[in-house]
Amino acid sequence: MPTMSMSEGPSQTDSGRLYRNPPVVEALCEVYFTSSNWDDSIPDSFYEEIKDRFPIQEEPLSRQVDLTLDVPNDKFSSAIQPGPFRKLFRTAEGDQIIQIAENLFVFNQLTPYSSFQSWESVFYEVLDIFVKLVSPHAVDRLGVRYLNHVSIPERRFQMSDYFTVFPIIPLGSGNVHGNFLINCVIPQADEGHFLTFSFSTIVPEPTDEISQTFLLDLYDQAFLGRTLSESEFKSHVRVAHGNVVQAFEGSITDRLRALINEE
Repeated sequence: MPTMSMSEGPSQTDSGRLYRNPPVVEALCEVYFTSSNWDDSIPDSFYEEIKDRFPIQEEPLSRQVDLTLDVPNDKFSSAIQPGPFRKLFRTAEGDQIIQIAENLFVFNQLTPYSSFQSWESVFYEVLDIFVKLVSPHAVDRLGVRYLNHVSIPERRFQMSDYFTVFPIIPLGSGNVHGNFLINCVIPQADEGHFLTFSFSTIVPEPTDEISQTFLLDLYDQAFLGRTLSESEFKSHVRVAHGNVVQAFEGSITDRLRALINEE
């Protein structure tokens, strides 16, 4: 993927419905490269290009744990080492974040959320700057992920009233369940795309006695491992986004759509 120009405007292929109160708390698009011409000067050079829009810099403290098991001597040891370098750049409002590292670029859209089209063009624009600086050789994989906090203003209700996916309780075990986690990986029809579907309860605040909130985490990844043209790259991003939209719409009922005010 030598010279990708990503300044084109947003796609008009978003098939998702519009909601006045979308439950999205974070949307992100990430790109992992197989290799690139990264060096220690890249973060500063990148910042000079984007500082007007992303003026706040952060370097989060990263740690990784190395575990060693000595089987013959029956000994176990662990050590905490510095993790991989990563640099963050935020807007002054804190609604968008760029994360960069060697062979990695991530764009995060936080609240308030409007639509995919509203951040897609920004993602391409800043990615284009990064690509020109590091000259990546190929795309290893890319992913589009949406985290949704869906709040139901009731403490007891039928899950089927709001969701099409929910835990099934064994017969004879009662008709009320507590916390749960549903997680599965679903191969998609398009080349290399896999959707990770995760649906779980969020532990409520002790003072919250009138609602229950769920996390609907939808993450489409395309495992590519090759050089892509600009049109191929954008096509995979939009396919990934479309798969996430389809999974969201297929997971909820019209009653929930009314709750989040479908336009």
